[in-house]
Amino acid sequence: MFVQLFFKECRQILKCLTYYVLLICMIAFFNSQIGEFQIYERPQPGQEDYGIMYSEDETVIMKTTVGRLAMEFFNNKFISYPIGFYKQVILSGNKYEKMSEIVSEVTGMPEKELKQLVENYLSTVSLYTGSITITTPESLTYERFLKLMKQADKLIGGGSNYSKTFMKSNARVPKTYETALAEYEEIIQKDQVSGAYARLFCDYMGIILAILPVFLAVTRHLRDRRAKISEVFYSRSISSAAVILSRYLSMLAMLLLPVLLLSISPTIQCIVYGNSIHASVDQLAFLKYIFGWLMPTIMVSISVGVFFTEITETAIAILIQGIWWFVSIFTGAVNINGGYDWNFVPRHNTLGDYATYIDNFHILAINRIAYTIIAILLILASIYVYDKKRRGELIARGKILPNRKSKSKI
Repeated sequence: MFVQLFFKECRQILKCLTYYVLLICMIAFFNSQIGEFQIYERPQPGQEDYGIMYSEDETVIMKTTVGRLAMEFFNNKFISYPIGFYKQVILSGNKYEKMSEIVSEVTGMPEKELKQLVENYLSTVSLYTGSITITTPESLTYERFLKLMKQADKLIGGGSNYSKTFMKSNARVPKTYETALAEYEEIIQKDQVSGAYARLFCDYMGIILAILPVFLAVTRHLRDRRAKISEVFYSRSISSAAVILSRYLSMLAMLLLPVLLLSISPTIQCIVYGNSIHASVDQLAFLKYIFGWLMPTIMVSISVGVFFTEITETAIAILIQGIWWFVSIFTGAVNINGGYDWNFVPRHNTLGDYATYIDNFHILAINRIAYTIIAILLILASIYVYDKKRRGELIARGKILPNRKSKSKI
């Protein structure tokens, strides 16, 4: 009975216009953000550019961050992304005075002298790069520097280049041949080519899969309510668990299917490239990453839609998931050698960086397991609510549901 119900739900999804709209959005996002992966070629000695990297050296972090701060202070235009969107902050009054004190301490110069230094620098460069190299005072410790940057970020309003999350992004330095070669060998040997690209695939697809499934879940429930399909289920002997689980699992399967199909192209690209350089390729990498990384995201998004639509019989689940998605995307860490934190949408917006992945794998694993448990709990709660409705023990849309059980006996 359950298997029949599952496939019936799958067929219903294939008749749902929302599902095809979601597929179009998914494919369009994949093509615009990923498309064909640019294969990471083996670096050669003497290349003009090996790319950039983020330095872990505290001295470099301090020097580059202070240089950026000096530039923004000179123009009194501080860039920030408090909720993911660009914002330009101009300080005045007490905030400007406090920022002046911070800048003077980290540069070792009074305000007037610093501004003269920056002005002289700008007069000698043909292209404004947004930063200047300033050596910090020897007496300035890294701990004190971090404390001052925290104060500066607070004055700006948060989300600035001086916050802990984005601090390392200031310390961009050119890669050496040795570094570029080591990264390449890491992708080929440890990641077996496809692992690195699978992480990047999950990084991008996780963004859209955190929000799209909730639309399908809400649409399916509201469509059934309008068609009074629930009336049929209420009067049958099918268990509440079978009804909810069949619907939930069918949506999960029908959303995972296009993700798996989209992964075929990059998988083939990795295999072809690996064969061309006689490297071993993990042909199941995308499959493993999709089920381990992306599936918990889809599960949560669907379960939020099922639970809140079941308990309210409105589309409020879209708003709830939308807010959660917005906060997760625009406040989450985007792996700048910094791990994955506990965000709903873990990010790894870097090709390779196997060391960070391995060092923080335990955090990622616990993250994914935790969200899987949340999804399961929401579905169990949905089954409970649905069962109570069938018994006429809950209020839905302002009305007490009649006791269907007694009617079914008659």
